[in-house]
Amino acid sequence: MSHPEQRLWTEDDLVADVAAGPTGPGIGAFFDFDGTLIDGYSLGAFARHHLRSGHVTPADAGRMLLLGLRGVTSEEDFESFFLLGMRAWAGRSVDELTELGERLWRQGIAGALYPEAWRLVQAHLSAGHTVVLASSATRFQVEPAAAALGVRHVLVTPVQIEDGLCTGRPGGPPLWRAGKAAAVHAFATEHGIELDDSYAYSNGTEDVPFLSAVGRARALNPEPGLAAEAAAHGWPIARFRQRGRPGVRSLVRTAGALTGTLGGFGAGLALGAPNRAADAWSEFRSADDPGQGAVRLESLSGNGRYQYWRSSDEENSTAPLIGGGSGTFEYWWTRNGDLPGFVRDAHSLYLETWGELGAVGLLLLGGFLATVLGVGLSRTIAAAPRQRAQLAAALAGCSAFCIAAAFDWIWELAVIPIAFLLLAAVLVTAGDGENEPIGGNGLTAVPRAVAALTGIVAVFAIAVPLASESLIRESQRDVAASDLTGALDAARSAAGVQPEAATPRLQEALVLELQGDVDAAVAAAQTATEKEPTNWRPWAVLSRLEAERGAVEASIASYRRARSLNPRSALFAG
Repeated sequence: MSHPEQRLWTEDDLVADVAAGPTGPGIGAFFDFDGTLIDGYSLGAFARHHLRSGHVTPADAGRMLLLGLRGVTSEEDFESFFLLGMRAWAGRSVDELTELGERLWRQGIAGALYPEAWRLVQAHLSAGHTVVLASSATRFQVEPAAAALGVRHVLVTPVQIEDGLCTGRPGGPPLWRAGKAAAVHAFATEHGIELDDSYAYSNGTEDVPFLSAVGRARALNPEPGLAAEAAAHGWPIARFRQRGRPGVRSLVRTAGALTGTLGGFGAGLALGAPNRAADAWSEFRSADDPGQGAVRLESLSGNGRYQYWRSSDEENSTAPLIGGGSGTFEYWWTRNGDLPGFVRDAHSLYLETWGELGAVGLLLLGGFLATVLGVGLSRTIAAAPRQRAQLAAALAGCSAFCIAAAFDWIWELAVIPIAFLLLAAVLVTAGDGENEPIGGNGLTAVPRAVAALTGIVAVFAIAVPLASESLIRESQRDVAASDLTGALDAARSAAGVQPEAATPRLQEALVLELQGDVDAAVAAAQTATEKEPTNWRPWAVLSRLEAERGAVEASIASYRRARSLNPRSALFAG
């Protein structure tokens, strides 16, 4: 039977639905883990580790693969798969397995977490709901994710532990199909949860009984079977953006047992034996601190770059051609980033340009850099011997800048792009005035003029924010010296130099506040919010200023706007 195509819910729809629904701990929010909260399957990281370490014998791996290919369609099949996989854990301590789960979470699984799912979980926590991760996975896979999300409750397939060691056998019924639904009912009874008003989220067809246990079922990233069931039941459907490499779709979900047990080692074989490239990729996706000294040199951790770059791509998706706007990555990350802490740039000139200025900006940047390098190479090859060494050095410097800017933030240091532009000017305008007429080898007069003009414009583009920043710092020094008149003059001069920026107006507002002119300070802060409406700082200052002059409703509105732009900040906790 076919079902009419239904409208997909957005992340905003899901969060608004939670906000409009019942509140309090009597309402449950049950989340499946693999494929629902994370893109892909946590078993992949465990499979690679255990196959690499030799904890799974070739014979057991072969049996698991054959069972997976045949299809796991019953609780009996699941238990068989579970028993095969659990042999790898026999004799290992709880502490060892806990540490392994936490390490694999940090090194790769965390990078697959859907930011949309993170915010949905936070919406339920804010509503006072009892949030539960319910998965056929083991506690060692799920608990690190729960801790990172701030979730206190997990329902998982139990592992038998005796004297602190894993026996290699299950400790109770698996949470798969009817087993997961039964666990939800038992949890609800124990914790006083009203299931008719509660929520459940999943992506797998085998979770239809689990979703049917609550009154507010939601299909997130559903496979075709669940999408059909959702249409038949009238359950809302939402899809999140993929987080990188796709997980095992057909094999793993056909063999539903694979979604949460070490039986998935067979799927690891189906994907290809673990190799250095896969390990390096997992380590790069990790947001772990790579350490210092020699340890840092040995580490392949991206130190958050994978998350920053992915966030830039997400910003671009809002306006693919022109991006979110110059200088907006910081504010986009504040609202949508999936790691804690302040981040100013994407640690890649090209990906930040992609997010902020879109395809048009990236093409212009790429064209400019390619022109510099291409013309520079041509000029170096064609140069007279006495010039070639100098031009080769300039070309090497420009090449180093282009490479380093791909994965680090050195281009944020004004002296670095200025040095690049000076070297670029040497490359594209150099010529042997005695032996090479204009129009001979190298650039003609018009391209040289265009290149020179481009360099001047680029230097100007760097000099303007530098001058503005210098004036703002001068204003701040004047404040420290109690020279509020000089501080105000410097702030307004900064606004004149960079009229479209919010920071000079914000500094002006702060100085006016110190002078006691709250009305003028409010006007300056309002101008700052108009200049950069996605920057939370002007809104936060405006909220305080509005409160100072007794405009309570306006203050609350500005506060809510600031909080919505920086929802994870401790400033807005509580």
